[in-house]
Amino acid sequence: MDFWADVFQLRKQGQLPRTWKTVDLRPHLRERYAENTIERDPYNSSIARDGKGIGNFVKRGRLPKAWRVGRGEFQLVVDPDDDKVTQDTERRRAESYARVARAIAAGDPYPLRGLPLRYDRPFDPVALEDWEALK
Repeated sequence: MDFWADVFQLRKQGQLPRTWKTVDLRPHLRERYAENTIERDPYNSSIARDGKGIGNFVKRGRLPKAWRVGRGEFQLVVDPDDDKVTQDTERRRAESYARVARAIAAGDPYPLRGLPLRYDRPFDPVALEDWEALK
């Protein structure tokens, strides 16, 4: 298993709260992973729920695995307590936000290019559905 599969299992087994910090992971993952992996991976694989926060850049080819919900606090994008529809919606939202964040980090002056102009709130689920269709 990999790091994120282990975190998912901890959530599924109820050993990790819905909103967690890296200190919550240490007692469970210390023997399997290096300390810097436990500290670094949640930050490098997470994005804010609105996709606009500083540090929202997830490397190309990698998908966000967690939401940043506070200072050093995270929630899994795909949480085992959610139903399948919510899991799919959250996964698509995270992918779209990561794509927009990469465009912003690359200096694209129009990161939402391709979305229909009628959307004044580009992060609404309807706009995200259109964004998915444009891939």
